[in-house]
Amino acid sequence: MIEWARAVLTDRDTVVLDLETTGLGRDARIVDLGVERVSDDVLLDTLLNPGEPIPADASDVHGVTDDQV
Repeated sequence: MIEWARAVLTDRDTVVLDLETTGLGRDARIVDLGVERVSDDVLLDTLLNPGEPIPADASDVHGVTDDQV
């Protein structure tokens, strides 16, 4: 698995998806969506309004607040 990860992460065409959410449960909603190539090309970086308040404990982890979305 480690060798596979090294190979994937050295391939400059590999695309990585990063999500920040309102929590970890089944009802968690996305507040930040990022898509980036390993070569540092940012393909998408956007904040999303989850339609409900972002819990303080989630904001403490990722730094995204209600005022930002």
